[in-house]
Formats: sequence, C-alpha cells, structure tokens
Amino acid sequence: MKIKRILAYFIDIFIVTIISSLLFMLPGFKDSYTTYNNYYNDYVDELMNSGSGDYDVDKLDDFQYNISKASMPLMIIRVGVLIIYFGVVGFILNGQTIGKKLLHLRVKAVEGNLNPGLFMLREALVTGFFFEVLSLILLSTLSKGAFLIASTY
Repeated sequence: MKIKRILAYFIDIFIVTIISSLLFMLPGFKDSYTTYNNYYNDYVDELMNSGSGDYDVDKLDDFQYNISKASMPLMIIRVGVLIIYFGVVGFILNGQTIGKKLLHLRVKAVEGNLNPGLFMLREALVTGFFFEVLSLILLSTLSKGAFLIASTY
C-alpha cells in the first residue's frame, strides 16, 4: 500500500511541476524566466569549464543565490498550484488527486466527511508546502550571506 501512495505522490508532483513550469513560461513571467535560465546556464557553464575541479566557491555561491532569487516567482506559482491541486482539487474530488485516482487511493476521514481545514493541513504537511513558504520568507528577508549560511543546513 505504501508503494502505491509513494507512486501516486510522484505522479501528482510531476503534474504540479508541469503546471507550475507552464505557468512560469507565460508572457507575464518572461523576464523572470529569462533571468532564471541565464543564471542557471552560467552556473552550468562554470561547472563544466572548470575541468580541474578547482571551483571559485564565491562565484558558485553567487550563482546559487542569484538562481534562488530568480526562482522566487516560480516558487510563488508552485505554492499556489500546490494549494489548488492538493488542497482544493483533492478536497473537491473527495480525497483524491489524479495520482490517487489512477492508483485507486483516497484520503478518508475516520468518521463522517472530510474536514476541509484538517484536509488542507494534511496536504500541506505531506507536500512540503511549508518548506516552499519558508524558502520564500528566507529569500525575501535574509541578506545574501545569511541566506547562503541558512541554505547549507
């Protein structure tokens, strides 16, 4: 049974990732998407061109921070999609997401009907929603140095 739940979760995360990525590529996010891709490509180039493995750690830290900052719009979109997909859709479909439906699984209340608040809390805990929100808060409030220290632990 656990394997089916894990597989359903992977199917659902794949769907959330596709939806989030497609939304991120909409015209309103073009600048953010371009900035993110440029930083990411520069990071990969730096890693690939350092044949000896002698990396400039400060430069890589800059890339990590810039990629994280540039991905904030994607993280905001992802949080919204997570809430809608797992919380709202899952609740409306009586405890099933697409992944759960494909594998004939469902979240059920011990007694009676699903409680919307408890259902949303459960899905938030299961999907890592709080980590996404925490990352957004840290990126928004911490200095570059503090963020890099916090992101290593």
